[in-house]
Amino acid sequence: QNAAACGGEGMSCSVGSKAFAVMGGRLDINAIDDSCPTWTKLKSLSADRKTIALTDPSAAACWTAGAELLFTPDDVTAFGHTKGAVIESVDYDILAGTGTGTITLKDPLPSKSTSVDDGYGEMYAVEVALLTRRVTFVPENYDNLIGGHTIIMKTPGVAQNLKGVEFRRFGQQGNLGKYPVHFHMSESVYGTIVAKNLVRYSNQRCYVIHGTHNVTLLENVAYDTFGHCFMTEDGGEWDNHFIRNLGSMQKVPSKIIRDGESDGQPTTFWMPTPVNHYVGNVAAGSQHFGFWLEPMLRGPTASLPFNAGKNPMNLPMGTFEGNVAHSNLGQGIAFYPLGYRPSVHAVARDCMAYKNGGAGFRVGGATMIQIEGG
Repeated sequence: QNAAACGGEGMSCSVGSKAFAVMGGRLDINAIDDSCPTWTKLKSLSADRKTIALTDPSAAACWTAGAELLFTPDDVTAFGHTKGAVIESVDYDILAGTGTGTITLKDPLPSKSTSVDDGYGEMYAVEVALLTRRVTFVPENYDNLIGGHTIIMKTPGVAQNLKGVEFRRFGQQGNLGKYPVHFHMSESVYGTIVAKNLVRYSNQRCYVIHGTHNVTLLENVAYDTFGHCFMTEDGGEWDNHFIRNLGSMQKVPSKIIRDGESDGQPTTFWMPTPVNHYVGNVAAGSQHFGFWLEPMLRGPTASLPFNAGKNPMNLPMGTFEGNVAHSNLGQGIAFYPLGYRPSVHAVARDCMAYKNGGAGFRVGGATMIQIEGG
């Protein structure tokens, strides 16, 4: 019923190879309990580095033996200082809701990780993320960094639901539009939820919103990926919500999609427009930036009637609050170099940046930027 959307210049519905595509339909996958956290903070680590407690004890109620965990880096001396572990056992009675909530690892961590009980409080404790999902999409092969890709395209007005899925070795490096999770030219999809998913070992980018508005991305995780990660693509995407997502180890790709793309400076949260909402996200260990506002309007999104007369360089900022950038080799948070100049104050509220290789928060060529709290 949306066949007409595939006609006209630049409106092909060809999706290439290894595609999981939705065009006119509704995706509805619920593969994780809504109460199960996908990441939290490390509360304590035993002297033998085998027993941990977490700041959110509900994790122990749903993280089970055999599950893989990620410990984010707590320094910036070298790239890739993440740690992995496998759960051996959990001390928590799910039915009674009792127990210490401690998790025993199969093998000790190779070195100490900063925890709340080290005396620094929750602020500097590393994040611990769940790297196991009950549903996993894996391509049959991924030769030459060409994996699978997921695309929801040209499907306006349909609320999609994607929860609790792992996309492993998805993305096609150097191929435009081939990403692990990709909303493409669907305009408003109010009510769409993308929550608690995992993108791991991506060949190109992670969660990409292109020409689409009103998507909520909640508590997703991305680990060991190439290029930018959580992102809107053209600068004409509005009112998307990025809430409590975690990204770690974003790397420089060997192939760039095309001239003018900045994936050679991989950023966990890349923002070509300020009019979306970022709350409580963590960028921990990118090879370049944690958060980068690089305002521009380009591509097919620029021609949408909705964007007529709009310029991201001076649009008001949505919400940018409670975000954290640490252990990135470059800047923690960057609003530069293109000269963002909104007509009203753009407020970054209660954000933190620490242990980054560059500045914690860099503003360049911009005006009306207000930093509160943090």
